[in-house]
Amino acid sequence: MKLKMTILVAALLLCSGCNAEEEKPIKYVNCKRMDYYNVMDIETNIKIGYQGLDVVNTETIENITLYKSEDVSNEEMTNMVNDMLKAYDEQKKKMEKDKAIEFDYTYDESNITTYGKIDYGKVDVDKLLKEDPSLKDLIEDGKFHVVKMKASYEALGAVCTDLE
Repeated sequence: MKLKMTILVAALLLCSGCNAEEEKPIKYVNCKRMDYYNVMDIETNIKIGYQGLDVVNTETIENITLYKSEDVSNEEMTNMVNDMLKAYDEQKKKMEKDKAIEFDYTYDESNITTYGKIDYGKVDVDKLLKEDPSLKDLIEDGKFHVVKMKASYEALGAVCTDLE
């Protein structure tokens, strides 16, 4: 009887995880894009986290380096930077209400750095598609698809690492 009970307990312990689906590890694709303008260079780095083929998060860091130019007056440059900072402030205020998105930026005299992170597990896909129907091309079975997202960044000029 004791042997049967030991075998039963051992079998239960071995099978306790039999039906549990093993969570896939998060893998990453990194994309980088450089843009050069008369008064600024913009380096954008995007890290796409995915499980299987579903995007679970993205992290974007954009570094903007500002330059003085003979073609742009100091006043024009100041106005341009102020317009950018105002747009970032508005974006930050809008994003504060969204639990899926973090957004912030820093500024000094010659650099603006933006930071954005999206948790796709918290994204209301239906609501997002109503706001921007073009995103449907990135979605498969109700989730953002890593291959489609990577391809969209590459179409915009980014260079991305291969999927793991």
